[in-house]
Amino acid sequence: MDISANPCEDFYQFTCGGWVSENAKKNFNSILIQLSLTADEKIQELLTSDYKINEKLSKEDQEYDKKTFELLKKSYNLCLNKDQNENFKVQNYDNKYISNFVNKLNIYGNIEGKNNADKLANLVAKIDSLGIDLFITFVFNSEYVDNREDKALLVILNEGIYKYAYLENSEEIPEISLHYKEFIKKVLSVVNNNEKEIEEKLEIIYEIQQKLSDIKNINPDALQEEDTLFDYNINGIIFKGTADSIDTLNEKFPFINWKLYIEKMVEYYGLKGVDVNSIIFNNVSPQRIEYLNNIIHKMDIYKLKVYVEW
Repeated sequence: MDISANPCEDFYQFTCGGWVSENAKKNFNSILIQLSLTADEKIQELLTSDYKINEKLSKEDQEYDKKTFELLKKSYNLCLNKDQNENFKVQNYDNKYISNFVNKLNIYGNIEGKNNADKLANLVAKIDSLGIDLFITFVFNSEYVDNREDKALLVILNEGIYKYAYLENSEEIPEISLHYKEFIKKVLSVVNNNEKEIEEKLEIIYEIQQKLSDIKNINPDALQEEDTLFDYNINGIIFKGTADSIDTLNEKFPFINWKLYIEKMVEYYGLKGVDVNSIIFNNVSPQRIEYLNNIIHKMDIYKLKVYVEW
């Protein structure tokens, strides 16, 4: 394993990176390709068959395991056009499956909540329940450098929200904006044929994405003196982050109702007996999340919905 990799972004590297590094001297490319093909075949085999009960798990864990499997299979079947392609090749995705998937989310419908933070919590929980991380990824962390046994969740900013970092050069290279807007328009056209709406959403998405692209320039290790700090170890390198309660997260980053969001996810996964108030949240990039908070906290709910759809 390579625990320095984020499993949500590169699951292959996370699970096989250690083995690959040990065998890199011999036919690295052929080994990598073969492992990737084998992994794809196994995943396809699992998701095209029925769920198999793991007898080694407790009854409660079996229920959780089955729910996770059904969620993955639902997403797999929804996005893949089985009718036109029995071999499940990636290039034969059909736009209507993507369109149906997005439309069933009903993002623009009424969302419960007395304010935008509540509404965003409900909306993000709804999207996350489908296995799609929007802003934040939570990773269970039960091991500190000092070997304490506190159970905690690592709070990791989803790097996908600022992956278009090259937008910061759009003033010097105007073609970047032109091509990126063309890309946005083509994607939106998959689920919408209203030209006026597409143009309106295009400008909203571009504006938000351009602001988010600046996140990469923020030092993720910049911490405040008053913060409660914790150390975490990745491949022998010690990093620092903040250790916050759910109430502290709500105070620091009020763009979303963190407590409501976590409660929704706990409820969705059927995790009984979880006291949200007792969870410690290890924030590994507080300055970047603060920047995200400052952007989203000022948006109206419609713009948030447009970005979530994107």
